[in-house]
Amino acid sequence: MRPSGPDERRGLSLVGFLVAAVLLSVVLIPLFMLFQSSRQTTSNSINSILAAQLISTQIEKLKALPFRKLERYIVNPTRPNLPDGEPDIPDIIAGPFEADPETPDIVEDGLFRSGGVGFDRLTFIAYFPEPNPDPGSPDFFRNRQRIRLRVLVRWTESGAGNIPQARKLVMSTIVQNENYHPKPALGPR
Repeated sequence: MRPSGPDERRGLSLVGFLVAAVLLSVVLIPLFMLFQSSRQTTSNSINSILAAQLISTQIEKLKALPFRKLERYIVNPTRPNLPDGEPDIPDIIAGPFEADPETPDIVEDGLFRSGGVGFDRLTFIAYFPEPNPDPGSPDFFRNRQRIRLRVLVRWTESGAGNIPQARKLVMSTIVQNENYHPKPALGPR
């Protein structure tokens, strides 16, 4: 048996160091990848929350308008924001009110920017349930007493591997004329 010298101890410590480095890298690489994935997921969630907030504020703003002011976007699409003193005389009295395919009534490109992501908001305003009620129908007036508000927010965010991915979020609601109170129909007795 030979006595161990300083050279042999150095060799053993180098092997021990290499084993420790390999074990550490096996543990740390997945951990760093987990942090990257978590950061990406958090960023995407924040974008979805911002989009939902942009939709919610637009819907609430439009719901707060009196029904006739909201209806101006449908019956007078060229001048929906008439001053209160100006008479409410629509340009289109009997329709058609909507194009096919439906086009947005309010377009806000580049509305909001956060973290390098730009958000666009498109608002569609149409009668409900029929966007173009038949003027010859006896229910023409009644069919113009509810309006559907549909708001779409779109944005592009980086996805897996930093590949840009287009995203969108859409929400809708129905608004009824606050001054419309139909009399109940009398049915057969």
